Amino acid sequence: MIVPINELPATSRLWVYQADRDLTDEELEAIRPALYSFLDQWAAHGKALSAAGDFAFNRFLVIAVNEEQHGASGCSIDASVHFIKDLGNKLNINFFDRTKVLYLDKNDKINSKSLGEIKKEVIEGNLSPETRIFNTAVTTKKNFDDSFVINIKESWLNKWLPSTV
Repeated sequence: MIVPINELPATSRLWVYQADRDLTDEELEAIRPALYSFLDQWAAHGKALSAAGDFAFNRFLVIAVNEEQHGASGCSIDASVHFIKDLGNKLNINFFDRTKVLYLDKNDKINSKSLGEIKKEVIEGNLSPETRIFNTAVTTKKNFDDSFVINIKESWLNKWLPSTV
């Protein structure tokens, strides 16, 4: 059963899948019906899940489940991963590359760096403590709402900031 994401409780379990490139508005409009169809029939142990899904920043696929009604099971989570992999294969999009960190530049444009590159940029001071990165490790709707986009100084990258910060 699909519901609007803003109607899910803050405790809803959430997954963020990072695309390896920006998605066009046309691609998003083509993907949404398939996503909504999947979510509408998504179930765990034969019980419909109260779920929501959409895209953020034309780059991130976000899926959430209201586990207060019925929790996602291992099989239902596997089904969602299989759906997203199939979707990516059809559209030549990799939603599972965890080797890149995405951040917003001074013009609010999304940039991508490998883990090694981003570490180097932070150490050398090319990215400021205020540079905003995407925190794909969020696991609840509240985490997503509060800390999906955070400053480097609030992230795991802060350990490489110059000590004068």
